[in-house]
Amino acid sequence: MPIVLFICINRTEECSSKKPPVMDLNLEHVCGRPLGLRFSKEGDLYISDAYYGLMVVGPNGGPARSLTTHAGGIPLHFTNDVDFGDNVVYFTDSSTKFQKKQFVLMFLYGDDSGRLISFDLVTRESTVIISNLHFPNGVAVSRDKSFLLVCETLKQRVIRYWIRGPKAGKVEQFVALPGFPDNIRLTERDDFWVAIHAQPNWIMKLPVLVRRALLQLPVPLAGWYIQMARKQARGMVMRLGLDGQILEVLEDDQGKVAKLLSGIEEQDGVLWLGSVVLPQILKYKLR
Repeated sequence: MPIVLFICINRTEECSSKKPPVMDLNLEHVCGRPLGLRFSKEGDLYISDAYYGLMVVGPNGGPARSLTTHAGGIPLHFTNDVDFGDNVVYFTDSSTKFQKKQFVLMFLYGDDSGRLISFDLVTRESTVIISNLHFPNGVAVSRDKSFLLVCETLKQRVIRYWIRGPKAGKVEQFVALPGFPDNIRLTERDDFWVAIHAQPNWIMKLPVLVRRALLQLPVPLAGWYIQMARKQARGMVMRLGLDGQILEVLEDDQGKVAKLLSGIEEQDGVLWLGSVVLPQILKYKLR
């Protein structure tokens, strides 16, 4: 399994240090921030970059090439995750109002401007499939390509979009979750692992209109949220069946090792985990 530790889209001097920058929000929009990575059968690496849109790198590496930066006449503002269908790439644009470096404000504001988008590899056209999503995040296509799943983070759920069959074009709730989901990945068993970023604290339990009103006041609401998230977060991942049933739950209930989880991938009996903000890769051996 190829592991990509760091990709810098912009190879300027300030972005090409030998040691990758960690959470340098002042440089993110310049250097790029790859969030979704998928290898095609041909070995091409498709990149969903938060600031530069959908991109691709050939099997031998080199500069990333842009595939699309717009959809539905609107620029991609917060490109997030990516997966493959039949001659099509599905990806999420988490918001048309906020950028990735403003993701805490997205949470507090309750943003619902996210989109699920398809990019046709033949016609090179982008099509908006679903609009008005509350922070669409990870995306995973089923083995038979009949449906895909999207983590709708702010709704604390996973939704299913039917690609083909009698329900083609329909959207339904797949499963409700006890926290904010980030990425989701298909396994060799044809079930899905989903990583839970965090559980809602008292701020996120406030009505959305109250949170929006508080954002107008001279109080450090975003700072409070970040402090509580770091302190209270505990690592959690769930394995989901094809009908949305919860098959397995793994949790670091003290948050001593795993917390603020984002990336998740199973390979040869091992779970590889990444964090939203912490500079680490975790390895968990499944029984």
